[in-house]
Amino acid sequence: MSLKKRLIPALVGATLALGATASQAITFNGVYIFGDSLSDAGTYRPGLAALIGAQTAAAVGKFTTNPGPVWSEIVAQYYGGNPAASNAGGGIYAQGGMQAVGNAPTGPTGRLGPGGTQRPSATQITEYLTSNGGTANPNALYGVWFGANDLFTQLELLGANTITAAQLQTNFLGAASAEIGQIARLRAAGARYVLAFNLPDVGSTPAFAANPLAGTVTQLVAGFNTTLFVGLAQNNIKVIPVDAFAL
Repeated sequence: MSLKKRLIPALVGATLALGATASQAITFNGVYIFGDSLSDAGTYRPGLAALIGAQTAAAVGKFTTNPGPVWSEIVAQYYGGNPAASNAGGGIYAQGGMQAVGNAPTGPTGRLGPGGTQRPSATQITEYLTSNGGTANPNALYGVWFGANDLFTQLELLGANTITAAQLQTNFLGAASAEIGQIARLRAAGARYVLAFNLPDVGSTPAFAANPLAGTVTQLVAGFNTTLFVGLAQNNIKVIPVDAFAL
């Protein structure tokens, strides 16, 4: 069943640049989200079910909040989309641990969950487009939120002396460019309403509270966000920007 609801002026607490007044109605027919753990609705539940049982896995199975919903589930439900993970028939293709570009680390310290496969941004969007005959529903709401795991991977490589600080910055900004390319794919396929999230201030999170790199991480994130939104504007790729960094 398809439900359509009006777009309210504030979505998940962020100001959206829609070019429409609050009195103008914008309706959606479907919600599709691509990203990482911040948006994952339970992609790893099938793998967890084999380890801890189906009933327990149904109550957890997400990186970010258990058992409560993440933003993607709330927004999908509000606008009439299917708030389940894509491997459970829903419209949320996001998977914890995934990157904008390249594969997430595996192994005991990796970010790939049980039974998970590598599904970076290009793979997730390809899955959606393939399931829809190569086109994007122009009346649906889309969300794209990647980048944090790309940063973590680059920091790990720097810590292992595998790359230099300059290479870290180049690689991380390249992830922003890759995300621009995937948003462009959605737009070219017919998507009209795309929520484009920038990264929150990772350097201010508890993980970096006592880390001497905290300030550097904040600067790296700011550079990623600038690259993302400036790149979208320069390529005339119209999106609904969500400023997670400011929030």
